[in-house]
Amino acid sequence: MGEDLPKSINDFTPEHLEFQMFVLDELADELLEQGKDVLKLTIGVPELPTPKPVLDRIVGALTDPDHVRRVYPEGLPELRE
Repeated sequence: MGEDLPKSINDFTPEHLEFQMFVLDELADELLEQGKDVLKLTIGVPELPTPKPVLDRIVGALTDPDHVRRVYPEGLPELRE
């Protein structure tokens, strides 16, 4: 397991990212098939600009301390015994 993973950040090539983008795109397609409301921001060049309310929500989430904090390596203190 993990034999094909990069050993360091210097070995991390765009091919690794491309694969992840395809995975996310396929997941978005599956959710769309289930009738979910999905905004695909994965692969491709959009035909229309991203609507301002969407950009505002993204910026809001990225600047909200509850969404961008680091995790505890040992897990959440309240869930540990």
